Amino acid sequence: MKAYNLRQPPKDLVFHSDRGSQYTSKQFGKLLSSYGIRASMGDVGAC
Repeated sequence: MKAYNLRQPPKDLVFHSDRGSQYTSKQFGKLLSSYGIRASMGDVGAC
């Protein structure tokens, strides 16, 4: 939230992450949606 508020990124931002539990949680998904950010995750085993 702090990074978003400081940088004020353009619309259609994509947040790319691994498949960690903190990034796949419903709560985090709702937070991204509230900011208009689209989630993107790598494949399993792709380092």
